Amino acid sequence: MDDELNVWFEDQLVGYLWRNSFNIMAFRYAEEWLASGFPLSISLPLQNAAFSAQAFIAHRFFAHLLPEGQARERLALSIGQQKNPDNMGITTVSSREFNQDASRVKRAVVNGPVFITDRGHPSHVLMTIEDYQKITGKQESIVELLAMPDAADIDFEPPRLNKGLHLPADLS
Repeated sequence: MDDELNVWFEDQLVGYLWRNSFNIMAFRYAEEWLASGFPLSISLPLQNAAFSAQAFIAHRFFAHLLPEGQARERLALSIGQQKNPDNMGITTVSSREFNQDASRVKRAVVNGPVFITDRGHPSHVLMTIEDYQKITGKQESIVELLAMPDAADIDFEPPRLNKGLHLPADLS
């Protein structure tokens, strides 16, 4: 938990916030706060157990405390996160971690692209289809490409076929 932060209310320690290797936040109340404090949210009732990253409960609460729009982008730039101001961090997992828990990595993609490393070097990027479509632009399907919406403006009269065009098959 190199990323652990102390959460304070005025001069009292409320608890501890940290991110797992997928940049999903988890939270645990401090013992002192459990004895005399109040829940931070209906979704974060006072309890001894940590709100795990897998449940996304703490992540949803704390991520929504950040500013929106340009203020969020300026904050992200100030901490060196130019590429992904929505997550304030880049999610990176090893190929081994991905193979062991692909569903957890897929959940992390909701917060932005996930970089998958192979022997310490980025080798793949996992992202939502919506993010992919934003990057590549609108992709038309083959049906849309062949539809020819302007074809109604073309005058086309095929020639009449003569009756002698086909010959009976010789089966001898």
